[in-house]
Amino acid sequence: MNASPAGSGGSPALPAWVPAGPPTRFDPSATTRRLRRDRRRAERFERWGDIYVGVLGVGILLAYVLGLVQFLAQGLRDSGAAGLVRPGVAVVPATDAGSALLAIALLGVAGLLTGLGPVAVDRAQGLWWFSLPVDRGPMLSRQLRIRLVWVFAGGVVAWLPLGLSAGTAGPFGYSGPPMAELVAGCATLGLEFVVFGLVAAAAQTARIRHGFARALMVAGVLLALAYAIDAVSRAAGAARSPFSGLWPVLPSVWPAAGTWLAPAALVPVVVAGWLLVRPRLDRIRTSDLLDAGGISGQAGNSIALLDVRSLARSFSRGPRRTSHVRDAWARLLPARFGASPVAALLRAEALVLLRTGNVWARLLVSLALLAGTVTAHGGGSAVVLCVATALAGILAAQAAGAAASEAARVPGLDALLPLDSRTARRAHGLLPVVVLAPWGALAGTIMGWGLAGPGAPGDWTLLVAIGALCGIGLAGGSLRMAYRPELDWETVLQRQVLGKAGGPLIGHAVHGMELMLIALVPLGVALLLAPVPAVLLAVAAGVGVAGWFAGTYRPQPL
Repeated sequence: MNASPAGSGGSPALPAWVPAGPPTRFDPSATTRRLRRDRRRAERFERWGDIYVGVLGVGILLAYVLGLVQFLAQGLRDSGAAGLVRPGVAVVPATDAGSALLAIALLGVAGLLTGLGPVAVDRAQGLWWFSLPVDRGPMLSRQLRIRLVWVFAGGVVAWLPLGLSAGTAGPFGYSGPPMAELVAGCATLGLEFVVFGLVAAAAQTARIRHGFARALMVAGVLLALAYAIDAVSRAAGAARSPFSGLWPVLPSVWPAAGTWLAPAALVPVVVAGWLLVRPRLDRIRTSDLLDAGGISGQAGNSIALLDVRSLARSFSRGPRRTSHVRDAWARLLPARFGASPVAALLRAEALVLLRTGNVWARLLVSLALLAGTVTAHGGGSAVVLCVATALAGILAAQAAGAAASEAARVPGLDALLPLDSRTARRAHGLLPVVVLAPWGALAGTIMGWGLAGPGAPGDWTLLVAIGALCGIGLAGGSLRMAYRPELDWETVLQRQVLGKAGGPLIGHAVHGMELMLIALVPLGVALLLAPVPAVLLAVAAGVGVAGWFAGTYRPQPL
């Protein structure tokens, strides 16, 4: 057996052993698992305790999510009598809007699974196991099978709050849907997740994983455009829109049907997909497995640490634009714009933001969320509008703070600037204002179109101005999230002994989000008041400026 030479570019390649005969049937993964299981027999009771704590935590989280979903569902039911959206805007039926939203969510799950592999190995496994003359098929099939089981469980748990939201709360308690319909919906969504996982694995075996991820993104954009065309045509008074017949036939409506025909039809598809994908797993390139393994490892660590920023970076492939596009951005912002240190810092962060494609995608998604909520029948209630505004604002603020987050990862860069620490921190907060103030104005425009309309230009103008001022406060929240302090693991471990480790972890996860929610309060109040009072503009200005200074404040070191 001989090892291949080092790879090009100065980095050594993984050893690719070429055995004289066929690969052996030795399975290092199974052997390692068996040895680990034999050594941990004495710890089985502790492992059962860990499982119990994990299941209890998932149950508590599911109870909170169920309460929120039921609260939103009740708001949707009551929106007919207390809707804030003017007549003729909320024209898309609730079933069609739900089908479109769940279809886009399914495409997002498929993209998530494609980013994670779904077949992946870490670098240690790639170096030690794949350098042996063994058949990698059994190892990869076992890993894919385990991941598909978890994917199915994720689909089942994801449908529970949605399925239970169909129930009603009466004077004698909560009356949920029939158990058979709920179980059928959970099984349907779980099997749909598995089908998407198998399709992602098939794309991986065909060595088109990145192309398949881009195709999923394009499909999501096309669905969003179809929904927009449907809403505009219905608002224009068309008897039938071009895509009105698309939403009832999408697979996203199958779980809501509550019938066992859908899972019965999906089971043969899953079995056939497994039989087709299983023999082709050994065709996956080792580099692709390691790339997916790196993403999976970072994503798992980010979830364990409740680090949203790191979780978003784990799926980010960096700047995806070609070199001539990057040069074009640099020509649009030449070096002469950086005459002062603050201007140079602003130019550098603007280039980072322009070269990161997912930033603008998240900004557009946040605005699309507001537009979809306004145009959907039942989305005009105060509860739904406020929740949608909060989600859209947090998503936009996280996107606008991407450049500041990159700067926070390397704190030594600020020391190279001829600026004191407070001035440098406030300079980092300028670009989020430049991005989020227009975003807030666009959000206010969408809300003004849906609530006030052309017949009330004064209210519309006030909503646009209040939205822009709320964007200033969101900029402070984005900077507060970017420069949040490191987690004190000594305190976490000490509290873990007492069972109180969740407090510091959750506080670290939501650091900055509380400021974002406070910044959006004036816009939420403006949505609730039919004629928007002019004094609310002054309140929004005060909250926005105070939020920006609170987010950019940096205490002097002792």
